[in-house]
Amino acid sequence: MAGSELVDQDKLILRGLKFHGFHGVKPEEKKLGQKFVIDVDAWLDLRAAGVSDDIADTVSYTDIYRIVKDVVEGPSQNLLESVAHLIANTTFLKFSQISAVRVKVGKPHVAVHGTIDYLGVEIFRFKIYTAGTSSLQTNSYSKMGVIFIPIRVASLLTSRAVVEVVDRYDNACLPSNATNKDAKIAYIQNRDTNKNCTRTITITKDMNQPIYVYYQLDNFYQNHRRYVKSRNDQQLRDKSKVNETDYCDPEKTTADGKPIVPCGLIAWSLFNDTYSFARGSENINSRACVQVTTQNKPRSMCLSQQEDWIVWMRTAALPTFRKLWGKIEKDLKANDVITINLENNYNTYEFNGKKKLVLSTASWIGGKNDFLGLAYLSVGGLCFFLALLFTLLYLIKPSTTVLLTLLFLAVNFDPAIFDAV
Repeated sequence: MAGSELVDQDKLILRGLKFHGFHGVKPEEKKLGQKFVIDVDAWLDLRAAGVSDDIADTVSYTDIYRIVKDVVEGPSQNLLESVAHLIANTTFLKFSQISAVRVKVGKPHVAVHGTIDYLGVEIFRFKIYTAGTSSLQTNSYSKMGVIFIPIRVASLLTSRAVVEVVDRYDNACLPSNATNKDAKIAYIQNRDTNKNCTRTITITKDMNQPIYVYYQLDNFYQNHRRYVKSRNDQQLRDKSKVNETDYCDPEKTTADGKPIVPCGLIAWSLFNDTYSFARGSENINSRACVQVTTQNKPRSMCLSQQEDWIVWMRTAALPTFRKLWGKIEKDLKANDVITINLENNYNTYEFNGKKKLVLSTASWIGGKNDFLGLAYLSVGGLCFFLALLFTLLYLIKPSTTVLLTLLFLAVNFDPAIFDAV
């Protein structure tokens, strides 16, 4: 609100307020004090008071009088500018309905050798209303909430419509005498030991094809810096550089010095458990063609025996992760019993890891994952809360933001701050 816009607006006028104060730069001014003359104009809407004839609908001039008196007779200030600013700020702090204040502070007696008819300062301060800002904030947060909450509902319902069957088999596919960690490690590292294992799972709900098969590893930190760096992309990209093994420590060469292809810890630790599936006498096993997003191909393509390796080389960000192993292209019905013949080859016992087999349908947001829906719910709920908060703040005290700012300035008062106001 500019000063020119207030010319014809309602205001309270107080003229010729006189108080004795101890303001000034000179020592004698602070010691002896002198009389100050103050004029105050306070702009506010007086229409309601004019209709109701009720003091509650306006600001009592006696309250403004007391503010001026307390400031002038209060702690000493060096400058008249400071006195005027304190009067204006205190008026704003106490009366949120006042939109602008003009304060004129005059000092009849001037500590100079010469003739001066009048010395004083006049300041004009207007409040930048937060009404429009509050409305904008409220509308923005409300709209965000309206957007996020339906997305949350759709995401959560879609996620929970995904059918998922999980079977942990690392502890089940061990000999009976492998009761401690050392025995488990000895079993898994013995190449002559039969690692075949048979598991049965029961389908809990109808699962429509395609049904994706994942293996899940727990407590496996593929995101470890040394692990992630242990690879050579040039070796994988260019046949002429197949012998390059830089950055592949500790798996870069064989015992006789020949380069390992592909080299590095990631390739060396490739997951090598295998699975086959049957429903009664019907074989339902089918390996999937993996979507190769890292290559410039317009569609999915099969990379024969290397598709498992391509998936494995995409390191996971979290210690618990799933990687696509294949897919079943037949519908499974509720209560179907699926027999899984697997080879328990991969050593997770060394690091107390877990292995799980996951059968899952998919939706437009992927597999079963409530996190996305809960995240949208949290953001949407926060937006609605903030919209309600700003609405309440505006209804209770329309200019709360401005008043808090003025309070800070009053407590940490520095007249130079107001030079740009």
